[in-house]
Amino acid sequence: MSRLIAAVAIVVALAPVADAHDIGVTQAVATFHSDGRYQIEISVDPDALLTRLELTSGVTMSASLTSDERDRRIDALRDTFLEEARVIVDGRVQEPEFQYKPAPPAVNLQAPSTVTLSGRTGPDPIAWTFEYEFAMGWFQVETRAPGGSARANWIEGGKLSPPMSIADHLLPGGTKYPKRRAEQADRAEQAPPLQVRVRSVVGPVVLLGIVAITRRGRGRNRSYRFGIVQK
Repeated sequence: MSRLIAAVAIVVALAPVADAHDIGVTQAVATFHSDGRYQIEISVDPDALLTRLELTSGVTMSASLTSDERDRRIDALRDTFLEEARVIVDGRVQEPEFQYKPAPPAVNLQAPSTVTLSGRTGPDPIAWTFEYEFAMGWFQVETRAPGGSARANWIEGGKLSPPMSIADHLLPGGTKYPKRRAEQADRAEQAPPLQVRVRSVVGPVVLLGIVAITRRGRGRNRSYRFGIVQK
């Protein structure tokens, strides 16, 4: 019986961490620029965030704070936040700056606050991954590319996301497909078959030559399309 009471006490103590208010609040919008700058704006429930920051850092839990005191407390625990939010761009772990912006007062007591992570990576970024420990379940991440396009992904809190595309022509695994190669591939698909006119006397010889050419082309990961017009 004593064990059951202890278990119930632990669940009650951690109940604020699973506050239903936080479900659906967390969202992120990542904006990348061609010169390498980026900003990741994360919408958060300030009360739930403070509880998790304090639990993670191991400090004494706050009680009966005003909204201003709560916001200052969150800002003071910025290092803990940065340890639990991983940003990786093109395989390089980032060290972003932290900025906390509370919801405007008297607008809506349930309005979320915003945490902005900003930094600079290499020019023309290709893909990024994100791990955020303070979200429950799945939440939406919108990635805005330098050219203005936007993509939405759903990722799971507490786990490193799959690569999310920043640039066009992205292959699986976050590898950039060069635009020039893409255009060449498109032209190759649209090109008409090559026609070779031969006389019936030399037909077998020419056909053997074509087979040889095709094999050499395959060795270089290329394909050729031939059509034989016999006259």
